Amino acid sequence: MEFDKVLARVRKLVTMAEAEIAPGATPDERQAALVEQQRARAMADALMLEYSIAEITADQARPASERQKPGILEIVMDDGSLSGWISTITTNLVHHCHCRIRKYTRYDRQQNAWIAKIYGFEADLRYFEILYTTIRLHMLGVLVPRVDSSQSLEENCYRLHNAGYNWLEIAAIYGWSKYNPFAHYDRDNYDVKNPWKHKKTEEVQPATQVGSRYKRAYERACRVRGEQPTQIPAGGSETFRHSAADGYVARISRRLREVERQREPGAELILRTRVLEDLDELFRQDNPDLYQEKPQTTAEEIPECQRCKRNKSGSCREHPLGRAWKPRPYSAAGYHAGVQHANSADLSPNKTTRGSARELAG
Repeated sequence: MEFDKVLARVRKLVTMAEAEIAPGATPDERQAALVEQQRARAMADALMLEYSIAEITADQARPASERQKPGILEIVMDDGSLSGWISTITTNLVHHCHCRIRKYTRYDRQQNAWIAKIYGFEADLRYFEILYTTIRLHMLGVLVPRVDSSQSLEENCYRLHNAGYNWLEIAAIYGWSKYNPFAHYDRDNYDVKNPWKHKKTEEVQPATQVGSRYKRAYERACRVRGEQPTQIPAGGSETFRHSAADGYVARISRRLREVERQREPGAELILRTRVLEDLDELFRQDNPDLYQEKPQTTAEEIPECQRCKRNKSGSCREHPLGRAWKPRPYSAAGYHAGVQHANSADLSPNKTTRGSARELAG
């Protein structure tokens, strides 16, 4: 069966099972919908796996010179503050789709981003391409949202605050910034406490008044949904966003493993054999520097520093010990928000994202 026909069957499954859960759904209805979504993803993955097995079987019947060869796909790795989390998800998706990856192969100055290479067979690369683009765009949309001009102020504030932005950060997104009236000889606003100014209207207001405008809009959106407002401690918005990214990545990884556990062991063995025989050879040929033997340096060849030896700390200015590692601050509410976002991500291939990973890579 052609790969496009496989995707068509998968899209039908997604249409039946990926319906949006109504905001007023009961806990039982929401749980039933999540179970149905998981079933659709498993069936979509099974179809992709079945196609790959059939492709391997047909390929092995051909002469060696006519067999399918693996290829290479380039993707963008960097994306600002989420680059580390995107890198982790990319690695998990590569493993899920039976491909291989080398991160940060080159730096693209036109896009100001690092490029990674994905190695795999055509069907596996296209499957990865669709999943990667879908999850990456979804992750950026829910964790680093932007103001949507087609939505109301309440809807935008709801998305932005649930992504971890406090009221003044939301105000900055809407064009407000700190203002010093004394530096501009603006006598009319000398008495304004902690003034902020809008770049378009040039209106000057106290920070409390600016922030409360967006806080009230968020609370109105929560009342319409029948939800309790999310409380983010003062100065804790960055911790909230980092914890949300941790929760998102952890949940996506668990969802991928749940799908993989439903695969047939025999099918996995066939795919793994093809990876070992053909894909590893391409990876070695394209990355010879990774397989060069490096000279081993023994401890005897490293000269001992006499200053470090004399000091009680065991170090000197030329050989500092470095700072002690400290765990990153954690927000339980942020982690939970990230998990909820990841539960809404579609892990099934769909038509609208096909080919867009190449567009992202330029």
